[in-house]
Amino acid sequence: MAKLKLHWLALVFLIFGLIGWAVSWWASQQGLPTPVLPTASLITLAAIGLANIGLGLWVFLSKTRKIQARIAPMTAARVVILAQAAAYGGALVAGWHAGILLHLIPAGATGSQSIGWGWGYLVAGAVLVGIGYLVEFFCKIDDDEEDEEESETSSNKLLGGLDPTEREGGYARTTTQR
Repeated sequence: MAKLKLHWLALVFLIFGLIGWAVSWWASQQGLPTPVLPTASLITLAAIGLANIGLGLWVFLSKTRKIQARIAPMTAARVVILAQAAAYGGALVAGWHAGILLHLIPAGATGSQSIGWGWGYLVAGAVLVGIGYLVEFFCKIDDDEEDEEESETSSNKLLGGLDPTEREGGYARTTTQR
């Protein structure tokens, strides 16, 4: 599975920063309000971050359980994909609001409410990126664990790791010898 790449996150941040700056400049030229996300979006970003941390911890703690009680590797992969999507979404939101801040701060609008919300979304986006990296670390499967599991079972994965003669109590061996 591909890991989060800092250069891709930075590219998303820069592209949406430029778009945010351009839209904010255009909106101010047209006499429209600053295009800052509403307050409910900040609450949603916090909920997404908490859900990602919770799922990442769940996967991390399940790695120490017995083999039968562990979660499926596909479940861990889905948690990583969710965290990566949240990281890219965080980079997008942070870039958009960084572009808005780049337009508003030089314009002298330092006391406006849009500046405060812009900083809040910039921080929230950066936190989501950090959570993405943290959850990716939580869900990492060590190579040593895979080697131990393979040594405990046979290499025959189609039959659940058991020899066919052992699985069927010798029945498979007797039916093939006619």
